[in-house]
Amino acid sequence: MSSDEGGDGYDGPIETEDTFSPLKRKRSDSPDIPDYVHRPALVDDPDDIYGRAHFGNFGEYMRRKRAKLQIQNSQLVGTPLSSIFHGVSIYINGITDPPAYLRRMILENGGVYMPYLHRKTEVTHVIATNLTPAKVKEYQNLKVVLPQWIVQCVTEGKLLPWQRFMYRHPIQQGPSLLTHNFSSTKFGPPSQNSDASTSTVKRHREVDVLYTTDPATKKDAERVPGYSAHSSNVAAQRAMSRDGWRETHTAASADFVEGYYKNSRLHHLSTWKTELKELVKEAQNRAAFLSLSQQEPKPRTTPSNVSMRGADLPEVSKRLPSSSHNRVIMHCDFDSFFVSVGLTSHPNLRGRPVVVCHSSGSGNISSTSEIASCSYEARESGVRNGMSLHQARTLCPDIATLPYEFERYKEISLAFYTILMTHADDLQAVSVDEALIEVTNAVAGENSQPSSDPAKDFAEKLRANIFQATSCTVSIGIGPNILLARLASRQAKPNGSCHLQPTSLPALLPSLDIKDLHGIGSSTKSKVFEKLGTSNLGDLLGKSRGLLRDALGTKTGDYVYNALRGIDDRKLESDKARQSVSTEVNYGIRFVNLDEAKAFIHNLSIELARRLEEAHLAAHHIAIKIMKRHPDAPEEAPKFMGHGLCDTFHKSGTITGGKETSDPQLISENAFRLLKSFGFEPRELRGIGISVRPPEPLEKGQSPS
Repeated sequence: MSSDEGGDGYDGPIETEDTFSPLKRKRSDSPDIPDYVHRPALVDDPDDIYGRAHFGNFGEYMRRKRAKLQIQNSQLVGTPLSSIFHGVSIYINGITDPPAYLRRMILENGGVYMPYLHRKTEVTHVIATNLTPAKVKEYQNLKVVLPQWIVQCVTEGKLLPWQRFMYRHPIQQGPSLLTHNFSSTKFGPPSQNSDASTSTVKRHREVDVLYTTDPATKKDAERVPGYSAHSSNVAAQRAMSRDGWRETHTAASADFVEGYYKNSRLHHLSTWKTELKELVKEAQNRAAFLSLSQQEPKPRTTPSNVSMRGADLPEVSKRLPSSSHNRVIMHCDFDSFFVSVGLTSHPNLRGRPVVVCHSSGSGNISSTSEIASCSYEARESGVRNGMSLHQARTLCPDIATLPYEFERYKEISLAFYTILMTHADDLQAVSVDEALIEVTNAVAGENSQPSSDPAKDFAEKLRANIFQATSCTVSIGIGPNILLARLASRQAKPNGSCHLQPTSLPALLPSLDIKDLHGIGSSTKSKVFEKLGTSNLGDLLGKSRGLLRDALGTKTGDYVYNALRGIDDRKLESDKARQSVSTEVNYGIRFVNLDEAKAFIHNLSIELARRLEEAHLAAHHIAIKIMKRHPDAPEEAPKFMGHGLCDTFHKSGTITGGKETSDPQLISENAFRLLKSFGFEPRELRGIGISVRPPEPLEKGQSPS
């Protein structure tokens, strides 16, 4: 599930944009070609454009065709709405993401749309989403940008630097093994080989696109298409200027923490993950084995609130295989979980572009409400999780919004885990919509007809059971280990299953990037690219273990080396002890004095103490995380009440008194002491987090101090 950070964005009135009508040719005997149409290859004489053609003169035919298309363009929009693209001549290469309505956006804002690339000197920019290596070489001296450049220029009402949206070719070699390419949005240098010493590789630095409404660092902000880190949110400025608004709507309010956690999807996701792990462990401890032939049981108890505590999963003990050979691991993952659940209540929206966010769908088109989940129909228009609703509506004007339904998510998730627990030899809860299961014995014990792939047959039965119980689709990846199961599930999406064996992996690697390996992030990708000149797994397969260790460190280097060969000996973690308990808020932090910060920390400590007591844990060590507004950042971030660019600080210590505790007053006093030690101006604070680690289980009968 996506873990992009969300918040409670300001949602004013949304203006809907008209969808662009189909382009229609308009013929005129004496066309007027407006002055704003720059046409270096055209002629002004209409007779020369519409006159008698001369047989065999293909050059004349193409010249006239280009001229006629430019006349059509001028008649299509009439007088431009703005001059954003004045002096800009743009050629669009192939299918783009977003799609064809880019033409009208160019023309309506004073630009020239070039339907053919007759002479490269006639265009100033090329728009592309995907280029072949030959095209990369052909366009190497042109300004090649992503289509988001056009969208964001129109959104902000000005011509933005093209370099922020520069197209960078992903390194891809060899055929794709499976029927669909793996889904990833990554841009690399226009390299056609794995030689790290080529000048092309040295000239270009690989960039991963990041979708979020509130990046905290300059490095992350540079990865967000069209994000302007130094632009202040006008709606936030207006709100903060109103008398009494700050005291009742920000972290200065006494009930802010309670309201924040009630509506925070990240809080619910984190809490559910913890609760599901505990439910799985409790069910396994009860250890009454249920055979696969039994009917799927329902949870015996379903709590009436959002929490999963108090629910029961089937009493199933671990049934680990006697040998580590021929294991069958499955990665089960809902397709667009929040959207899928929402569509069960709004079936009329099926097949339409839909997103889930805090916005009600009406109000200001500049809403910074972050998209938590988007349908595959929305993704076809370029919409992605983590974008703002504003960006989504720009890409897809007719997009529909659905509200969060936290209780419904809980119900669907419990039904999902109930079915998995009934069938699995072992289970690791990953998230509310995602789980890893071992089914080695279960597959071997199936009394079914002979099959070339009994594991895939088993997965399809499992998917059918889940759909029947939830009306939501699940994709399942199958492999002999966790690594291959996760890679297979990417291929299975949406609504399918895929079985990936180690022998098939080498042919698949050239289509994958190092970030496609679970647990590998942008920093590791940057590191391997800087050291070895590539992050493509097909290229890295030829690197020695020593080279990978030198580039990534011993632990990560060994992990990547083994992963490239399909080796992964990790076991499922169904009973891993909890390592820490924490609370953090980085939205709406707008204090004017230390007293407000102290009161907020006390309320945050109450929430932390509640979590400790629910887990029957106590803390001896405390740490605090502070996000302080970056000196270059505006007072109000681009996201409404967001944190914006920040410097982050950490400090830790032992709780005074030297004993374990879950007392909120004691936690609060120690956390505030750590905050004061920084000496920061309260007005500059943008985020505060408190964590206690390591939390130590209380002995039976012992009460927290």
